[in-house]
Amino acid sequence: RSTLSSSSAASDVYKRQSVLSALAVGFWLIPALGVSRLTLVVGAFLLLGSAVALVQGSRGAGAAAAAALLAAVGLAVFLPVEEAPGVVYHADSPYGEVKVLQRPEGTYLLLDGGVHTLAGFGVGEGLIRYVPVFSSLQLLFEEPGRMLLIGLGGGVVAQDYAAEGWEVDAVEIDPAVVEAARDHFGLSRDVARIHVEDGRRFLRETTERWDLVLVDAFGSASIPFHLVTSEFFSLARQRVAPHGLLAMNVETRGWDDPLVAALARTLQESFSTVLALPTQEPPNSLGNVVLVASADPDFRMEGFVDRLPRPVEHLGDDYDHWRVVQMNHAWDNRFVPETRTAVVLTDDRNPVALWAEAVNREAREELREYFADDPAVY
Repeated sequence: RSTLSSSSAASDVYKRQSVLSALAVGFWLIPALGVSRLTLVVGAFLLLGSAVALVQGSRGAGAAAAAALLAAVGLAVFLPVEEAPGVVYHADSPYGEVKVLQRPEGTYLLLDGGVHTLAGFGVGEGLIRYVPVFSSLQLLFEEPGRMLLIGLGGGVVAQDYAAEGWEVDAVEIDPAVVEAARDHFGLSRDVARIHVEDGRRFLRETTERWDLVLVDAFGSASIPFHLVTSEFFSLARQRVAPHGLLAMNVETRGWDDPLVAALARTLQESFSTVLALPTQEPPNSLGNVVLVASADPDFRMEGFVDRLPRPVEHLGDDYDHWRVVQMNHAWDNRFVPETRTAVVLTDDRNPVALWAEAVNREAREELREYFADDPAVY
């Protein structure tokens, strides 16, 4: 009985140590050391454990082991980790791995290995198709107003709106993303007021309103479930001006992805009009869909198309022409999502992680093919 009690007590100790170790890795060691240095520390511990086992019982083994451990940890902490060519920024934050990669075609912001932003070499040049569609929404307003961006990324959307005279607020949960945007994507401090916190918490605590709220907070591997629920959209509705808009970018596997229908159905709980602007071709391929929601029951988007710039008028500038083509493509193919059989996403019932996993798997396969196992990415 005494042996069983001792075994049970030891098991409890090991369980507590396991929980503490997991918490330490996620909330302290990775942010403090980074994944590469932490791997060196773990390797040092393993080698040290083997050495201690070999000299167990020898006089002074404990002191020698402690000294070796301190030396190994110090080496891991201060030893510079060599980055792959083209990597100009690398941080392991509590929210994931943030990396900035420079290539001839532009500058990439990678979040956990997935592309969140691709910027050209001009201010506000976003080279992912949904960015010009986001930009086109300002043409729905007679004059610049206030815009709130939830999910900063590289800051190209914020720069684009600020350049057109909009007053911009941006909410970003990860300070490493803010640092990357400022140091490597040209995001100056006068472009936007940046609030480093969770987007939903920010909306709950503020009393301000915006003419346009853009939600672009989705990471490379998941969709934050608390930013796509009926409760979140109800809260966001309170922060949108009476004649304002909310728009959301989401990566999907086609125009008719169940994720599009579910998000549209959930938006309809708080907004009168919901429209989908697809960016990918062909329609059954991986890409982005921008959902636009209006709280005004009399709001009409059809007449807006006449305000769009025409591609033929922008043939003299390759980037500007591409940008205008993306705008027209999205609006020419706009549709009202079929939502009769779609589920309403709530804080209590939300299968969005299952859909996001399928999208993420396909996106990773495309990225691996595109970067051809580039050591800077994988």
